[in-house]
Amino acid sequence: MPSAMDNVFGERPNRPDTPDFWKLSAVILRLDGAMEAATTKEEKDKLYVSLVGAHIDVDSLAYMAMQRAMSGLGLTTSTEVRENMAMVAKLASIYMDAFIAGCEYTSESPTIPEK
Repeated sequence: MPSAMDNVFGERPNRPDTPDFWKLSAVILRLDGAMEAATTKEEKDKLYVSLVGAHIDVDSLAYMAMQRAMSGLGLTTSTEVRENMAMVAKLASIYMDAFIAGCEYTSESPTIPEK
């Protein structure tokens, strides 16, 4: 029997129905909504830097995200990194999004605006 949330978001047989899942889902929806509200690349970049900067030094997180992406892909030389830069950038972006989501999830005062 579908839950009330299934009626809103559609049935997903493997989706957890726990308070943690729905809290995390709310964080992700707020993050996506905030980014969608920014209409230009400059607005999106400025918003993203402010969201990250509310929790951690932006350059520190970006450096760590790149290092984790390169490590995850097993890249050890600058040539390997150059040849795989698109994938490194995608993984680093996912790492940074996950970091922000984790910070927002544990925060008593979220910084992502409601849409």
